[in-house]
Amino acid sequence: MSALELVRVRARAKQMEAKARSVVRRYIPHDPTTRQALFLSLPHQEAFYGGAAGGGKSDALLMGALEHVDKPNYAALLLRRTFQDLSKPKALLDRAREWLQGSGARWNDQKKQWRFPSGALLAFGYLEGDDDIYQYQSAEYQFIGFDELTQFSERQYTYLFSRLRRLSGSDVPLRMRSASNPGGIGAAWVYERFIPDDWQPEDAVEICKYEKNGRAFVPARLEDNPHLDQATYEESLDKLDEVTRAQLRKGDWRIRAQGNIYKAWTDGPDSHHVITWSQFESVFRVRRIPSDWLGSNGQDWGFDPDPAATVWNFVAGENSPIIHGVKLAGSIFVPAILTCKGEIPDHVGDKIKAIEDEHGWGSRIQYRVMSHEASSQRETYRIKCGLNFQKWKPDAHGGIAQMQHVIRIRHKDKPHPFKPWLMGRPDFYVIVPDDQMVNPKGDEGLALLRAEFREYRYVEPNVTERKGSSNIVPYDFFNHYMDAQRGIAARWFASVRPMTEAEKIDSELPEGWRLENKPNVAEGDWAFEGWVMAREAEIAKIKRRFEQKNPAHGNAWKPQSPLDQMGQRWGGKWGDE
Repeated sequence: MSALELVRVRARAKQMEAKARSVVRRYIPHDPTTRQALFLSLPHQEAFYGGAAGGGKSDALLMGALEHVDKPNYAALLLRRTFQDLSKPKALLDRAREWLQGSGARWNDQKKQWRFPSGALLAFGYLEGDDDIYQYQSAEYQFIGFDELTQFSERQYTYLFSRLRRLSGSDVPLRMRSASNPGGIGAAWVYERFIPDDWQPEDAVEICKYEKNGRAFVPARLEDNPHLDQATYEESLDKLDEVTRAQLRKGDWRIRAQGNIYKAWTDGPDSHHVITWSQFESVFRVRRIPSDWLGSNGQDWGFDPDPAATVWNFVAGENSPIIHGVKLAGSIFVPAILTCKGEIPDHVGDKIKAIEDEHGWGSRIQYRVMSHEASSQRETYRIKCGLNFQKWKPDAHGGIAQMQHVIRIRHKDKPHPFKPWLMGRPDFYVIVPDDQMVNPKGDEGLALLRAEFREYRYVEPNVTERKGSSNIVPYDFFNHYMDAQRGIAARWFASVRPMTEAEKIDSELPEGWRLENKPNVAEGDWAFEGWVMAREAEIAKIKRRFEQKNPAHGNAWKPQSPLDQMGQRWGGKWGDE
């Protein structure tokens, strides 16, 4: 092809492109803002327009859906969670009617869709329940848009990818587009899917796209929408609570509303419940769960998109330190979780065993519990992996009272054992690496467990279609670790390992004569020998003192038997140290 011919081809392409734009312009009454134009121009199959309220997100979705309505066989679908959401004033249905009336497109009220002169289709739908996805089982679309994505479950969203397809040879791009404010039941999975880990609301000032795992994210701002009365709208936002205002005005994805089940739960550097391994080591002198603590293991089975959520709890032994006059014995510690999605039970079981083998936990797990409906998975764990999970069929509130008990802040007149600048302490601690206290990542930072604790809430769903017939229960979404954790708690956790005879004696000794404070010198050195002799003298005093207080019990450190008495009569040694 000559240079002249190439110029003519390019000119013709531009003319066709301009004609196509003019056709579509018949249906879109105003130009996109700069930020909307960026969102519309993205080549990515999957993109998200999210952030502050009033940023023109719904307009951007409707514009995107209309881009190719001049082409035959094109089909687009716009979704809200409920039909009521679709039909509200100025919502998608109302907005589309304003744009398309008199344009030549025809509205079918029964099917809730617009048909264009080209034969293209723009449909509107809803996904109120997870099973509603099957309404679209045989359909195909080239554009699917979710408005207020955080109101949907991840399963609803990912299933619709199966409806995104086109005929061979078609030049229409396949696009999955979504928009939303922060907050809502799906905020956590939307954040995890689209929002970069280091993103801050202040970053939205610059008009640019961000990418995460091949997906695009364009932040929305109120200031970039010239079609809205910004001053009046901002006055309305000022009347909201602090959390909701930060979500809707600033587009803050990290701030979350506190749930109403575990109201005492706290997170972050000044949390009573989340501690680092360095803080744990400062008290227990080891950077691991001590080898004599007993534990329990809980799982809420899931496959995809709901995960199999596995959590470990360990109970501090009776030999644990006393800090500020309060015993740590009996406190519960959570050192690890395991989140598996789309994995068969064999693989999940192997991962559980690998974690327990690495840390030496396996022989110390007193009981394992998992969701009652997962009977085949439970058998696979038992036969293939040697993991004996018991089924747990909880009522809607099972284990919640026990968790509320251990999370409650007590001893408010005494400093926190791991964070002395705080007052009070719970009986339940989550331990994370030092760099995971703020902005936790995945299982390493126990991120999902911590997020669920914060957001776990009661709701009042309808029991029947009859208005007013309802029952208050924990919300059945974003609750995988909460179910696994309350399965453990329903049995009041593992036992506290009792102190050995030597530990009982050691606990009665003055601090200077306890084993943990022995001199840092070689055995045989005169300083070490002197410390041993003084320690033995103190131990003898403790034994005599106890015998005087409990003459009927004789040797209180060791169960009595005829052989014990015979040994004492013939000069047998008192107890074992």
